[in-house]
Amino acid sequence: MTNSLKNALQVAGSCLDDELVSYEALFHISQIANLLPTIPTVSEAGFECHLGSSASRADFLAAFTTFNNGREALVDCCEPLVSSLCVNPVWSRVHDFCTHWVDIKSSLYKNVGNVWLEFDVDGQLSEVPEPSLFFAPRGIKEEEKQLSLPNGISCTNNWVTDEALRLLFGNSLPDQVKKQLLTCFASLPHGGEVFQIGVMLPRKSESQAIRLCVKGIAKEQILAYLRNIGWSGSINQLSSTLSELSSFVDDIKLNFAVEDTVFPKIGFECYFNKQPKNTPKWQLFLDYLVRHQLCTLEKANALLNWPGYSEEKCHQELWPSNFAKASAFVSPSLKSTIVRLLHHIKIVYQPDQPLQAKAYLWFSHRWLAPNGFLKNN
Repeated sequence: MTNSLKNALQVAGSCLDDELVSYEALFHISQIANLLPTIPTVSEAGFECHLGSSASRADFLAAFTTFNNGREALVDCCEPLVSSLCVNPVWSRVHDFCTHWVDIKSSLYKNVGNVWLEFDVDGQLSEVPEPSLFFAPRGIKEEEKQLSLPNGISCTNNWVTDEALRLLFGNSLPDQVKKQLLTCFASLPHGGEVFQIGVMLPRKSESQAIRLCVKGIAKEQILAYLRNIGWSGSINQLSSTLSELSSFVDDIKLNFAVEDTVFPKIGFECYFNKQPKNTPKWQLFLDYLVRHQLCTLEKANALLNWPGYSEEKCHQELWPSNFAKASAFVSPSLKSTIVRLLHHIKIVYQPDQPLQAKAYLWFSHRWLAPNGFLKNN
């Protein structure tokens, strides 16, 4: 059976400007897709594109959920990679994590909603590329009361530190790292929620850092939250950046890393409620990024041209075979489509360094109804 993820990638890639992802990078990404399960066990995928230079540098991301046997397929995917790379700790740790994710007796089974694998695609691809791993924890919210132990460490979310991250790091977290992480959980303001936790497994310089992505924090609360968790950068400088971004976008989510302290680098994930053709806000924001040399004009135009969808009838030679066959059984009013969305743009702030911008492009298979409503697989 052909790999439908690779086929979907080829369909989506035919609509992707090489200003964003070079032909060479797209070829490397197709090799990665060959290692992964098919759609719909891969629920969605996408690209991380660096916007500030003319180089077409991009990374690849693929998501797995509890639906469509996604987590089981991910375990099966890991098996040959672990057996062929028994001395490679990255895939072994991914495998260990996913084995617990499918185990009904594990805390991960009920507490992890999805897993994203992120592959760096920069230069020559290794024989078997190694992913970073992000997972969606359920229930790490401000509303939850934190039960504290005598040493000040919360035990409400200890499954994150004692099981999930222990599996990914291959050992227990130092007490100070655990305390810092759980402080980030306990300090969430009203409405705040940790929606992704990640470990950049292949990156030696970040191999011990824990990435946190936080949503639901009002823009005026972000600075206070960072101060409360011990971020030591300049609040005034960050405030100026945040104020400018807030004037353009509909929502900002927070992205940062911790060990025993909070790292100085901060990511502002900028979201819009609608796609570019339905709101002028994207154009205004990209114009701002171009003016400040955070994005080239060519890449800004390419981003605006990305969203849309491709139909089976227009790409029959590339269409994933499993969806081509399924078309005979679903309602004739539903069209098999590969949908492309401009997901968000992340602005990276680092003290005493220029800002950076990255765009996140999303694609997946959906059944499109006559009214334009997208149905999940």
